[in-house]
Amino acid sequence: RRLARLAALAVMDTEREPLFDHLVALAAQVCETPVALFGLVDERRQWFKAAVGFRRDETPRERTVCVHTLQADGLFEVHDALLDPRFAHHPDVLAEPGLRFYAGVPIRLDDGTHPGTLCVVDFRPRELSEAQRDALTRLADAIAEALMMRERLLRGSP
Repeated sequence: RRLARLAALAVMDTEREPLFDHLVALAAQVCETPVALFGLVDERRQWFKAAVGFRRDETPRERTVCVHTLQADGLFEVHDALLDPRFAHHPDVLAEPGLRFYAGVPIRLDDGTHPGTLCVVDFRPRELSEAQRDALTRLADAIAEALMMRERLLRGSP
């Protein structure tokens, strides 16, 4: 069901769109992180619709931390990935500079599916404040609304 809805959105491999770029930049600013990403996950990869501080267009699905976020009901936060057994041997954690902090929120559509995530990353251990957690969640909700509005416009329905 999630993959069918992702396909219906017709957003994978499309051009950058300023609205998503602005929302992701705001996530990085509010959370005070050097990296923020809005990614969509299909059966084989995570493709990034918008990114700050990150140069790749996509990552193999099995290599993305965001898969854990897709399975979460809400915000998924890792304060120090090097100390977390799920991620301590991950190539992005062991790289230099390595991913140490991660916080992500699933993009939740009106049918309950999660086509992707909004996440922020830092190269040092840390934790978000309650205000930052709330802001990141609200930004993920704004991305979900924008995706659904985009979908309605493509279908020609209000």
